Amino acid sequence: MTVAPLARTNVQLLNELIHAGAAEPVLLQVRRACDLAGDLYSGQFHADGKPFLCHSMAVASMAARLGLSTNVVVAAVVHNVYANADFGDGLRGAVTPSRRARLRELLGEDVEAIVLRFRDRRLRSMLLTIDPAQTTTLDIEHMSELDRELVLLDLADHFEKFADGSLAYYGDCRWITEFDEPRLAQLADLATKLGQTEFGAQFVAAARQQRVWMERVPASLRTAGGQRHTQLRMPGSCERKAALRRADWLRHQQNKWAGATRWLRRRVRLRTRLRQWLAFARG
Repeated sequence: MTVAPLARTNVQLLNELIHAGAAEPVLLQVRRACDLAGDLYSGQFHADGKPFLCHSMAVASMAARLGLSTNVVVAAVVHNVYANADFGDGLRGAVTPSRRARLRELLGEDVEAIVLRFRDRRLRSMLLTIDPAQTTTLDIEHMSELDRELVLLDLADHFEKFADGSLAYYGDCRWITEFDEPRLAQLADLATKLGQTEFGAQFVAAARQQRVWMERVPASLRTAGGQRHTQLRMPGSCERKAALRRADWLRHQQNKWAGATRWLRRRVRLRTRLRQWLAFARG
C-alpha cells in the first residue's frame, strides 16, 4: 500500500491545502506558521541530510490528509518547537514565557496551547512502559477530542520518517526503529481506533518498506559520524561574521590592556618625577 508523496516545502503544503478547499484565513495562518518554522529551524538538518523544514511540512501535510482540525494542522507545522527549535535564547528543550508569547503573538493562543499540549503528550513516553506485544494500549475512548487528534499527529510524525525511506540515510536511526518496529501493531491499532484504519495500514507498509531501503542503500551514503538527531550547519557568511566578532573582541581586549598600560606608565612617570623633585629639594 502506497501513499501519495507528502508536501516537503511550504509551497507544496499551501498548494495541497488550496486544492483541498481551505479558506484564505486558514491559508494565511499556515503561511505564518511556515514562516515561523523557517526562522526557528534555519540551518537545521535532519540526520538524513534533509533540511528540518521538510519534516515539519510533511507532518502538517499528513495531518491535513487525516482531516485533523484547522488549529491542529497549523500546530503541526511547528509541532515540536519547544523541544528542538532555535529561539536564539541559548536554551534547548525549554518552555519559557518569551517563547510562548512569540507563538501566541504569531499563531494565536489556541494553536500555542496545542503545541504545548503536544509536548506533554508524546507517544514515546506513553508507550515506553507498555509491553510492545500488547495490542491494546491507550484508553482512547476516554480521551478528549484534542488528545485524540494529538495521538494522530504524533503518528503522523512517526510515519513521516518511514514515508520516503529517509532512515536509511541516518548515521544512526536505531533510536527510531527500535521503538517503532516492535510496536507496529500497537501503532496501527491506535490509528484504527481513531477511525484511520487505512492510515494504520499505510504506516505498517511504510515501516516494512523502510527495511528494504535499509538493505538497498549503501552504508557509505549514511550521514557521517553516526548522526542521530538534527544538526546545525552554519552558512559561511555567518561563520565569517562570528570570526569578525571574535576579532573585534580581541581588539577590544587589547585596547583595554593598552589603556591600562598607558595609565600605569603615567603613574610610574609621576612617581619618578616626585622622587626627583624631593631629591632636588633636599639637596
